[in-house]
Amino acid sequence: MKSIKFTFLLFCFSSITIRAQIIFSETFSTSLGQCNATNSVSGAWIFANSCSFSSSTGHSATGHAIFNGSSCQFGNGSSTVSGDLNTPTISIGPSGAVLTFNYRLVNECGSVGSTCTYDVLKLQISNNGGTTFTDIMSSNGSPAGLTNNNAWTPVTYTLNAYSNQTIIIRFNFNSIDGIGNTYDGVYVDDIIVTSNCFINMTSSPLNSTVSPIICSGNNVTLTTNAVNNYTWSNGANTPSIVVSPTINTMYSVIATSSANCVSSASLNVQVNNGIPSLSLANTASATSGSCPNSTVVLTASGANSYSWSGGSVSVTNGLPFVPNTSANYTVVGTNACGTSSAAASISLHPLPTATAVASTPTLCSGNMLTLTGLGTATSYAWFGGSVVITNGVGFTPPLTVTYTLVGTSALSCTVGATIPVTVYPTPINPPTANPALVCIGGSSTLSATGAANYTWTSSSQTVNTANFIVTPVVGNTTYTITKANSTCYNTQIITVVTNPLPSIFAIVTPTVVCALSPATLAVGGALTYTWTSPGPPSYTFTGASPITSPVAPSIYTVAASDGTCINTTTVFLNANPNPTITATASTPSLCEGETVTLNANGGLNYNWTLTGGATYTGSSIVHTPTTATAYNVSGSNSFGCTSSANQVVLVYPKPIVTASSNKILICSGSSATLTASGASTFSWDANANNVLTPIAVVNPTALTSSAVMYTVEGTNSSTGCKNTQTVSVGVFVPTLTINGSTNTCSGGLINLTAGNGVLGTYNWHTGSGTPITNQTLQMPLTVASVFTLTANSNSVGLICPATQTIALGIYYNPTITAVPARTLICTKESVGITAAGATSYAWNNTMTGPTITVSPTGTTANYTVTGTDDNGCSSTATVQVKISNCSGINELSNLNNEIIIYPNPNDGKFTIQTNADLKLSLVNELGQLIRVINLSANNNYEVNISDLAKGIYFVSGQKDGLQIYQKIVVTK
Repeated sequence: MKSIKFTFLLFCFSSITIRAQIIFSETFSTSLGQCNATNSVSGAWIFANSCSFSSSTGHSATGHAIFNGSSCQFGNGSSTVSGDLNTPTISIGPSGAVLTFNYRLVNECGSVGSTCTYDVLKLQISNNGGTTFTDIMSSNGSPAGLTNNNAWTPVTYTLNAYSNQTIIIRFNFNSIDGIGNTYDGVYVDDIIVTSNCFINMTSSPLNSTVSPIICSGNNVTLTTNAVNNYTWSNGANTPSIVVSPTINTMYSVIATSSANCVSSASLNVQVNNGIPSLSLANTASATSGSCPNSTVVLTASGANSYSWSGGSVSVTNGLPFVPNTSANYTVVGTNACGTSSAAASISLHPLPTATAVASTPTLCSGNMLTLTGLGTATSYAWFGGSVVITNGVGFTPPLTVTYTLVGTSALSCTVGATIPVTVYPTPINPPTANPALVCIGGSSTLSATGAANYTWTSSSQTVNTANFIVTPVVGNTTYTITKANSTCYNTQIITVVTNPLPSIFAIVTPTVVCALSPATLAVGGALTYTWTSPGPPSYTFTGASPITSPVAPSIYTVAASDGTCINTTTVFLNANPNPTITATASTPSLCEGETVTLNANGGLNYNWTLTGGATYTGSSIVHTPTTATAYNVSGSNSFGCTSSANQVVLVYPKPIVTASSNKILICSGSSATLTASGASTFSWDANANNVLTPIAVVNPTALTSSAVMYTVEGTNSSTGCKNTQTVSVGVFVPTLTINGSTNTCSGGLINLTAGNGVLGTYNWHTGSGTPITNQTLQMPLTVASVFTLTANSNSVGLICPATQTIALGIYYNPTITAVPARTLICTKESVGITAAGATSYAWNNTMTGPTITVSPTGTTANYTVTGTDDNGCSSTATVQVKISNCSGINELSNLNNEIIIYPNPNDGKFTIQTNADLKLSLVNELGQLIRVINLSANNNYEVNISDLAKGIYFVSGQKDGLQIYQKIVVTK
C-alpha cells in the first residue's frame, strides 16, 4: 500500500513568503481516491495494480488508474468504448500552478511515438464547473502532447492561465471505432498539481524524480534542488540525506527554493524484501498446445523487470508473439535484491494437409461441379461464390470463382488451399414468336438472343439468322433453334399456331331514313363484331344488332371475329337530309320587364314551344319573359324531314336596393352615414356628392330645420340591371337668443340673458379665463368686447351645439376736474370752486352745478365733485382748500409760481420748468387727460411739449399738499 506523509513547518523570514507546494495529489494507492469516473457501457476507469504494466517503472508504486473494457484491455470488439476520469475541483492561486502526471498508452496504432485518430487519450480542463471542457493535449495530434509511448511517461503542463480560477482536470479515452483490441494500453498515475513556488526531490545514483526501488538493508541518497533552510521528514537539515528503509516509505522535505520561497517535495522509496518470487501465465501450455502461426502470451509477475530466453523468436513479457516450433522458455525476474528464474513450455500441434480438387476446371453454366478436399484434415469447409458448398457434393456454379478450402485437424489447427473454376455462359435465353398465334395468311417473327451463331430449322427450310419471319399454313407449325458460342450451345423448340377466317353476312333495316333517324344493322357468323362508320369523322361501335343514325348516305364496315381471326363485310344505308333550323334572339339576356324578339330560319313551317308549355307558330315571335326561358322551334323540308333548334333567353331580376341612414335627424352641418345594399355598384345623387360607393357620408346644412332627400342607384355588375331607392335625413338648425343692454360705462355692469338653449349647457366666452356657465351674464366691462355664447339646443331628443356672438360697446367715463379760485384762503373768506368735464355735477356738500362757493372753517377743507355725462357715466375729482389766519403776507403768495410755462399763449409748442420734483396732469377743457408730466433731476426739471391742438389746457398737480393749477392757451 502506498502512503504519503506531509510535514509542514512555518519559518519567519522578513523577505520570504511561505507557500504550500502541493495543491492536489492523487497517486491511486488503493482506489481511484479523490477522482471519479464517468463511463460507457462497455468500458470503465477503475483502480488496478495487477495488469501487464503495473510493475513497470516510471510511476509511483504499483497502483494506478486504468481504462478497462475486457480484463485489462480497453476494447470489446463490437462498439465504441469511452470514459472520463475527473478530479474534484482544484483552486489555482494567483501565482499559477503546474500539473504533472504519468501515463502509458499502447494501442492498435502500433509504432511508438506515433499518433492516430482512434484509441485516443486526451487531457482536458474545465474552468466552469464541468459544464464544458477544453482539449489541452491529445494522442491524435490535435492538440499534440500525448503519444502512443509503450512506456510510463511523465508530463508537465503549466496552469498559469488558470490563476485565481477553480478547475477540474479530466482524462478522456475514446476508442473511436469498435474494433477489438488485445492491448493493456491505457494507464494514468501520479496526478499532482503544485504551486509555482516549488522544489523537487531526486534519488541517486540515477538522479531521477521517479520513486526509487531498493533492496531491504540497502540505502539510497535523496537530494533536493532547494537552496537552504532544509527540514526533512526524518529530522535532517542538509541538502541531501541517505536513508535505508525496511518498508516502503515516503520522504519529504521543506526548504527554500531558488525563487526565495518556501515549498515542499516528497518521494516514495519502495523496498524489496528479497529476491523476486516469480509467477507465470502461459496462454499455450504444453498440455493445451498451440497451432502454428497462432499468437501466444507469456507473462511473468513478482519482479520489477523481466528477460525471456528460449526458442527462436524474441519474447517480451506480457506481449503476444508467434512461436515457430515447440520449445522451452526461461524468464529471469529482477528486483533490487537480485534475480530469480522460472520456465515455461510451448507445444505446437502439427498442421493438417489439404488439397483442393475440382471435378472439372471449366464448365458451361447450368452444369454440375463437385469440389472435394483431400488430405489429413478431419473436416473440410469450402468458401467462395454465393452458393453453399458441401465437400464432395455437386452444385451448379453461376459464375467463375476461385474457391478456398479450409482443412481442420482434430486439434483444431487449420490449413488452406485454393482452386479456380471457370464457368462459360450457356446461351439459354428462350426463343420468342411475335405473334405466337396467327390467322391464315398472317406472318410471325421468330427471334433468338444470347449467342454468337443461330440455326433455325423447320419441315421445309433452314435459316442461319437470329430473326426468322414465317407465314405458316392452317394448324400448328414447329420450329427448332440451335444457339452456340465459342464453347457452349443450346437447342430449343417453339410452335406457331395458324387459324382460318370466319364466314359472315350483314343487312340493314330500313334501307332509307332521314338524316339522324335510326336504322338497325344486323350481322352473323362470328362471335364479336366491330362496326366502322364512314367519315369524316369515322367512329366505331360493337354488337351484332347495333342501331345507327346517319347524317348522310353511308357504307358501314363490320369486322367479325371468331375469337382468333377476323373477316369483314359492308352494308349501305341511304339518308335524306334534314333542314338546318336556326333560332336567334334579339338579345340573349334581359332585365325583368323587357321584351325579346325571336326569329327562325332554314325550314318551311315552324312551331315554337316555350318553357312552361306555351306554343306559337310562325317564323318570328315577340315575348316578354318573366324568368329564364328556353325557346324550341321545329321546322320541316320538302323530304318531310324535320329538325329543331333551341334558344335560351335569360331574365335577370332587378336588384332589390335598400338605403338607410344611421341618423334620422342630425344637427345642421353634422354628418350622417348613408348605407345602400342589394347591388354590386352604387351611385348617389348630387346631394350625396355623387359618391360611387355603397356608403356615403353627408353633412347637410339648412337655414331652417327641414328634411334633405338622397337618391341612390344600384347596379348588378353581373347582369347590368339597375334599381333606385331614396332616403331622407332631417336637419335641425338651432338658434340662440341674447337679451340685454349691449353698451355700458367703463367699469360698469352689463346684464345679458340667453334663450333657446338647454339649461346647464350655456357657456359665455368673454376672452379671458374659464367660460361663465350661467344662463344670465352680469359683469363689469372696461373695454369694448365681442362675447361668444355656446349652448346645446334640443329638438325631439336631439341635442345640437349652437353659437351666438354679441358685440359690446364701452362708454369712457368723463375726466372730471375741480379747480378752486385759490387753494389758500384766510379765515372767514369764501372761495369759488369750478368743476369741468361733465354735463351735471354733484358735490359732497350736497351742492350741485359746475361752480360752487364755499366758506370753509378749520385749517383745511376737501371738496369732491361727481360729474355725469350724457351716457350716464360719471367720475369724481377732489380739491383741498387750506384756511389760514393770514398773519403773514407770504402765506398768500401764489403757489403757481412753483412752475414756469413759456411761451403762453403759444402755437402748440411750449416748455414747462420747475425747481422741484413734480407730477403734473395736462387736461383739455373737457377734462380729458392728455398726458402725465414728470419733472425731476433726470430731465433737469424741464419738459418740452409740442403738437398740441388749438384750445384751452390746464396743468394741475400738488406740492407739499398744496394745489398747483395753471391755464395754457394754444393758438394757431
